[in-house]
Parts: sequence; structure tokens; C-alpha cells
Amino acid sequence: MVVNRRFSVSTAPEISRTSSTQHASRVSKASTPPALGDKPEGTATKTSSKKKASIPSKRPRMKISYTGPIQLLLLALSAFVVYTVTVCRDNSSRKSAISKSLDFYCTNIIDPYITPSIETLVQHSGPYLEPYLEPLKPYATATTTFARIHVLPHASTLLDVTSKQYHAEVAPRLHWVLIEQFWNGLTKPLYFNILHPHLERHTRPHRFYYHKVLTPQVRKGAAYAHTTYLRIRPHVQHCLAKAQENAVGVYEAARPHALEAYQRIRPHAIAVLNQAQILALVLARKAGDIRREFVDPHLRKILDKVGENDASPPITLSESLTRSDLVFGFVEPLTGQVVPEAVVTTATT
Repeated sequence: MVVNRRFSVSTAPEISRTSSTQHASRVSKASTPPALGDKPEGTATKTSSKKKASIPSKRPRMKISYTGPIQLLLLALSAFVVYTVTVCRDNSSRKSAISKSLDFYCTNIIDPYITPSIETLVQHSGPYLEPYLEPLKPYATATTTFARIHVLPHASTLLDVTSKQYHAEVAPRLHWVLIEQFWNGLTKPLYFNILHPHLERHTRPHRFYYHKVLTPQVRKGAAYAHTTYLRIRPHVQHCLAKAQENAVGVYEAARPHALEAYQRIRPHAIAVLNQAQILALVLARKAGDIRREFVDPHLRKILDKVGENDASPPITLSESLTRSDLVFGFVEPLTGQVVPEAVVTTATT
């Protein structure tokens, strides 16, 4: 056996950090420059080592796989389906909690909301899918007949045997493991011995305030509101009935007068609307004249400058005016010319 000797390392003496005791920098002797074409020794290794030190090493990323949780979820769903089928198949009185919950879900959600939509979709898509489904009917009939004769009896027997074995062997052990060992033996003692004392200490003042102060006031307010509602309810119903009767009477009494007033006002309203339309067209014509007087000269200058700077053929002023006339709807209503519908609509709006 070889024993390594340990040598004591003497510490360096303390040196003051004043400027008088610091060592002066010495100028190293000038080394001869290397010849052309020759590389100095150690430069390549130094640069490569610096590059390797500067580039951080990339750690391989850990790939998270979700296959395990998905498989557990599918296994749990499969176990739930098997348990539901075994429990609710013969439970017609709905005594089991699972049977009650599934029946409630089927009665209040599936039957009123989901089943009618599926039936409507099948009814509407039936004529379109019938040419494609007609060749498949013999195969479907043969498959259902074979399954009913050869598969369903064996499946029913297997399911009965499995349910008997489950209730005889698996269910008691699951109950012992989950209820007796995990819940009663581990979870409840941990809660009542560790968590419950802390919660009790922190929530006791709030529970005292709730039970001694807040609860009596809430009960008094609820009782007062209930008695007030019972006392006011007949008067409110009577007032609502009277208001409904009065509204119906007022409507029946005012309906003939409203129809008569509408028949009287209608011709005058049509004449006013026609005059307003003509006035709008006249205003549009005046606006067009003002535009031609003040805007068109500037527009001509701009078009001339654009035509000088651009190589493409310039837009003439007549084309621009024609387009603007069509856009702004400047028409001549007093000369008897035919006004297009789009121009009139633009002018009136």
C-alpha cells in the first residue's frame, strides 16, 4: 500500500497595496517577427481554445412525453365505462349514485339539447347520403346478424362472469385499500391532526363574527324582506293589472284617430319629401358649380405636374371631371334630363 505524503504549503507574505510597494511593469524584450508564410506557434491553439470557451455548450433538451398520462386517462375512462355498464345495466330503479347522475345528465342535457340536433341532422342529410349508403346495407345487415347470433351471447356471458368476479374479488379489496387504508387510515388523521388545528385557530374569530353578528342580521333582513314582499305583492299585481287595462283602452281609443291623422298627413309628407329631394339636387348642382370655379383650376395644375413627371399618359381634365361628376352626383334636375338612380341616391344622402 502506497501512502502519498502531504507537503505543507507556506502562505505568501502580506504585501501592502501602496504605490511605492507595487512592482513596476517591465517591458518584455521585442521578439523577432515571424517570417512571411510562417505562423507563430501556439496562435491557432489559443484562438481555437478561446472560441471553444466562448461558445456555451448546448445541453440536450428533455422531451416531455404525454403518453403516460393519456394512457392512465384512457384506462380510467375504460374502467369507469365497465363499472357503469355493470352497475346501471340492471339498476332500473336508479338507486345507485352513478345511475342517478347519468340519468339526470341524460334527461336534462342529452335528450333536450343534443338528441334533437342529431336527429335533425340525420333527417336533412338522409336524402344526400342515401345513394352512398344503399350499397352498404347488405354488408351492414349481415354484420349485425352475425354479431347478434355469434358475438352478443359470448360477450354477455363474459360480461356477467367479469362482473361477478369484480364484485366478489376486486370490489372488496378496492374498498379496503381506498376507504379503510387511504381515506380512514391516512387522509383523515393527517387532516384532523395537522391541518384542522391551524384552520380552526385562524377561522375561529371569523366564524364567531359570522354566527354571532352577521347571521342574526341576515335572518332579520330576510324575514323583513319576505313579509314586505307578501304585503306589497297584492297591491303590485293590482296596479299592474290596472295599468295593462288602461294601456289597452288607450290604444283602442287612439288607434282610429292615429289612422285618420296618418291618412291626412301622408300627402303633405310626400310633398315635403319631394321638395326636400329637389332642394338637395339643387344644392348639389350649386356645389358642383362652386367646385368647377374654385377647385378645378388647382386640379388642372396638379394634373399637369403629374403628367410632366410621370411617363404614363396623363389623365385629362375632362375624364377627371366626368368621374367626379358621377361620384358626387352633380345633376341637372331643372333641365329635364334623366337622372340615374345611383346619382340621385348619392345626392340625396
